[in-house]
Amino acid sequence: RLQRVTNPHGGLSLIAEAESIQGIVPPHVRQPEGPFGDHYGYYSLQHDYPILQASHLYHRKDAVFPATVVGKPPQEDMFLGTYIQELMAPLSKRVMPAIKAMWSYGETGYHSLSTIVVEERYPREAMKFAFRILGEDGGQLNLTKFLVVIDRPMDLGDFRQVLAYALARAQLQTDLFIIANLAMDTLDYTGPEINKGSKGSLIGVGEPVRDLPHEFRGDLPYRANAAAVYCAGALAVQDPTYDDDPDYAQHLAGHRAVTDWPLIFLVDDADVAHKNISFLWSTFTRFEPAADTYATDTELRRHHPCYTPPVVLDCRMKPGYPDELIIDESTAKKVTNRWREYFPAGNVERRRRPDGLQGFFLIRLAATSRAVAGGAALHRDHSPRNRPALKNTRRSHPLPLANTWGKRGYEFPKPHQPVHATMSKHSSPEIAVCSHCSEGSPLTRSVRRTPKTRTLAWTTP
Repeated sequence: RLQRVTNPHGGLSLIAEAESIQGIVPPHVRQPEGPFGDHYGYYSLQHDYPILQASHLYHRKDAVFPATVVGKPPQEDMFLGTYIQELMAPLSKRVMPAIKAMWSYGETGYHSLSTIVVEERYPREAMKFAFRILGEDGGQLNLTKFLVVIDRPMDLGDFRQVLAYALARAQLQTDLFIIANLAMDTLDYTGPEINKGSKGSLIGVGEPVRDLPHEFRGDLPYRANAAAVYCAGALAVQDPTYDDDPDYAQHLAGHRAVTDWPLIFLVDDADVAHKNISFLWSTFTRFEPAADTYATDTELRRHHPCYTPPVVLDCRMKPGYPDELIIDESTAKKVTNRWREYFPAGNVERRRRPDGLQGFFLIRLAATSRAVAGGAALHRDHSPRNRPALKNTRRSHPLPLANTWGKRGYEFPKPHQPVHATMSKHSSPEIAVCSHCSEGSPLTRSVRRTPKTRTLAWTTP
């Protein structure tokens, strides 16, 4: 249970180990906010929002106020979001037991793209699970703009693999759903106006129905300047810009050069297809399903639009979109020059990962894990009788911490080499610090201890 203290100014009690702001939100009062750089990677525009009139600030002695840097992925919030998804996975599984795995992509700002794994008991049941996600009450899953549904567990973080699996199985005439005139995330400006837009869902379950192309051959489509394969069955085609030819997506869908490709992404730069994080960010944050989906032919059957492939998603920058968030050169230079001042001990640099991510490694807490050394899960006992020894410890303790590889969904165990942890007294509560990296680059990441016994699982991405 959280320890509470009495609020000296009345009202609700305060959490003893957290900072709190007290104030009022006056009804019907709005003031302009923005533009701000946000986690979608763009400058959100100015809008009127409710305000908080702060009256008191409560904090602990020598409090550290948390802050995060947001912007074009990956930034700190992306790794926090990844950690939260895996931390909440067991609870999500309990709330939605029929959904075997789920992943939202921080590369797209999370709300723009998600994937779920289901198991159909009867034909067409997969769409029921899609509605379960898009109709989630009380959470933000209902803001998902595009949802992919598959029926085989895999590393959902690898969207190339996910999309190829779905495209091989999807009958685009019956398995691509576009629902218009819905609410959309406030930070997503691809819709006709703020908070309004549409959603799409691609169902790729069952046995394969087509062989997918893996290589683009032949001449480029008319007016296209470049093409690059994103994954089997999906091709990125570059140019012309939207300002030069807003109707080009429809012409591209009917061009014979791309007939064999079920899905085409029309982009401003085809080179993004070579790096997963750049591709996901520059496509799914720049298209709205109802406005930017085209096909060779679209026929209305039983009030359902049936799309004859190729299907083209127009992901070009369009008039009215906010500006891309960039780091000004002077700020970047200042941070570089003062880097050693910010982190005098070092140990925070990382090499770029193959998928384009760069940043702190991820700590994954698993409900169950197996220790490599000894073959049993390691439980750290935080009972009161053991706290004095830990609290006064400043020397290093090699601990064979267990490991479970999360597979970007629910649990798919994979053994890993044990790492070493250093227990040190930083503040109250104590902090467990791990200095290890599978790539050989040391780094530091901390986990807050809890009063209860917990199995800790440490992994690298």
